Amino acid sequence: MPFFRYSGTDQSGSPTSGTVEAASADDAMMQLVKSGLNISQLMKTLSASVPTTPVAREPVKVALTTPVPPQPVAPKQVVAKPIPATPAAPKGPIIHTKEASDKDRMFLFSQLSKQLKAGMGLAEALTDLRPRVSKKITPSLEEAAKAATNGKPISDTFEQYPDLYPEYVVGMIRAGEQGGFMEEACGILSDQAQSAHLFGRSFWWVRPLIINALIAMPLAILFLQSIVEAWKIVEPKGEEATMADAIAGMTQSVLHGLVWPYGPITLILYALSYFSYKALRAPKARQRRHEIVLRWPVFGARTKHECLAVFSWTMAKLAKGGTSPKRSWELAADTVPNLAVRDKMLRVGQALSGSERLSDALFKEGFFPEEYGPIIATAELTGDMPGAFEQLAKISQGEFDAAQDAAKFKSKGWGRAGCWAVGGLILILTCWAMYYELLPAILKGLE
Repeated sequence: MPFFRYSGTDQSGSPTSGTVEAASADDAMMQLVKSGLNISQLMKTLSASVPTTPVAREPVKVALTTPVPPQPVAPKQVVAKPIPATPAAPKGPIIHTKEASDKDRMFLFSQLSKQLKAGMGLAEALTDLRPRVSKKITPSLEEAAKAATNGKPISDTFEQYPDLYPEYVVGMIRAGEQGGFMEEACGILSDQAQSAHLFGRSFWWVRPLIINALIAMPLAILFLQSIVEAWKIVEPKGEEATMADAIAGMTQSVLHGLVWPYGPITLILYALSYFSYKALRAPKARQRRHEIVLRWPVFGARTKHECLAVFSWTMAKLAKGGTSPKRSWELAADTVPNLAVRDKMLRVGQALSGSERLSDALFKEGFFPEEYGPIIATAELTGDMPGAFEQLAKISQGEFDAAQDAAKFKSKGWGRAGCWAVGGLILILTCWAMYYELLPAILKGLE
């Protein structure tokens, strides 16, 4: 029978390793678990030689298809500390600037990724980029270049500029620093920014159209009433009335309506629209805004799968680099663009500090799709976590592409429906003014 080399911890928590002879990997795992061991790694080997140096790894519980008798050792009670909804305080003063756009970040990180792939040093690349990026970004690159020269992480510098680099940008840079994949992290940030920019460009007309359509309603009513008032002024003059009299009548009616009530109503609607938009775009409202987007029927699926794709990709990279599962989860959770999703990820990561298996912890928040569970469970048994998360990243990326196309189609459909609704309402008002205001006035003058 073949031999299987294992490593893990015994009942007292001490690291242990060795080999076991069994017919298959499942049989070997069954023997080891029944003996009271928590196995973190199991692989087939050609000999029964055992390494002399014990492997110190965090124990991972492995799911079995058959029940395991309870062990006499009482489990330790682990009290999970609450995870705050806001990120940790930056390691330096906060510097506020003009907000950078997705287009600005796309140009910055696409160039930085190419420079790093070409073999340029990080400090040299940041210095070289300063004259070729937006002026509001230049000071942050200067400080980041200084930090890189002194051997400090540039993620701490970027964290001081929240208007230029949102939380997920800082999180991705930090993961790239610790996992050793900085050039690929910059490439992912460039792709994210490009996708967000193109997606936003698809709906540039929606916001001004809806706002102006709603605000134009009082002015449309004013214009229709001015026609009626102009007729009332011109009608007594009979044949002596001229076009100048009609224009003067309409102008007088419009000016009177602008003074009160339609002018003030229009200004109030404009002010409400402007301040509502500013309040929604404020940094303090970002958490709430992200929660709304996640629940929005049109954009929720796109947001969810984008976060899952980025998270899974980062987990795969960190796992390949040898980062511990708990630390990998924390770093990957900080790379997701949506703050509400990030909080869910961090709450799931709390379970990793105890005895709960990752495949079980995934469904605590009800966020991960059910089909992810078997993939993670298999990876826990085989020890191929990087491959599992790479597979999940590809699946989530495909779902994200489909959800983005669906969001574009549905949003344009809702936009057209809004245009038809506003146009229909204006048509109703026009008919009302014609048949219930203007026409009776004309008939009265003909009597």
